[in-house]
Amino acid sequence: MNRSSDFVVSVPATTANLGSSFDSIGMALDLWNTLDVSASTENVITIDGEGSEILPKDSSNLVYKSLVAGCDKAGIKTPVLSIHSHNNIPLTRGLGSSAAAVVAGLLIANNYANHALNFDDLLDLASQIEGHPDNVAPALLGGVRLVIKTEDRYIERGISMKDGLRCLIYIPNEMLATSESRSVLPEEVPFENAVFNLSRTALTIRSLVTGEWQDLIISTQDNLHQDYRSQLSPNMRLMINLMNSNGANGSFISGAGPSVIGFAPSDQVLELKNRVENQMQKEKIDGRLLMVSPSLKGAHIIGENSDS
Repeated sequence: MNRSSDFVVSVPATTANLGSSFDSIGMALDLWNTLDVSASTENVITIDGEGSEILPKDSSNLVYKSLVAGCDKAGIKTPVLSIHSHNNIPLTRGLGSSAAAVVAGLLIANNYANHALNFDDLLDLASQIEGHPDNVAPALLGGVRLVIKTEDRYIERGISMKDGLRCLIYIPNEMLATSESRSVLPEEVPFENAVFNLSRTALTIRSLVTGEWQDLIISTQDNLHQDYRSQLSPNMRLMINLMNSNGANGSFISGAGPSVIGFAPSDQVLELKNRVENQMQKEKIDGRLLMVSPSLKGAHIIGENSDS
């Protein structure tokens, strides 16, 4: 913990729409934003790392707006704070940067409220603010999370995942706003496309639970959103095919894109990265690759009023 801070908040990146599981399953990734929080005489927000040049540093900042919403929900006055955010999660790339900001703000509020908000409160409020519970749930709890919405609440369940699977993430230079990516989706889809994804989502869950990674090449296929979103960025479809043809155990658009994630066993992910990197250079595809493990740990606080 930074010695100048009262406490530190850590929140992981996430990938939603996991494979074929549109709007229902997300996974936490071992890529973190950390925020140093301390009492102050005036509100100060500073940022380094991803988005430091473009993110607002006033009351319109999403961390701060979520902090205010959390304090309102908990029935306490919003404290005056200095918040310094160290951002490692790329913005508008489909890796849960907005979910991380929302969860961070709510955890700061809840820490000052002596944990008056329970998990259901946090999940509901974060989902209302961010709009994507399959990002929010793994950001809060870590691991792989299935989330559904009933008439009056969200239901979240963990999916136990075998050890040994890693993620190769393609992060393009271009940004893609979720709202833009969402706007190209149709209001209705053919019945057979729904069945296509339902069956593959079931297989994805089984593959993760049993460790039969070879089935992910089939189970991560999608007929609900990837073809539409690939119209906005042809590299998304190109990178899915490139990863799969070079040995990935299935690849898919992360969240709304434009990042793409390929699965590989731990002992094969470096070889996959090298092959994909060489292919990207040959075909002059911009962007970068990251090897990241799934994270079993979700957002947490170190320091004052926390248990970690």
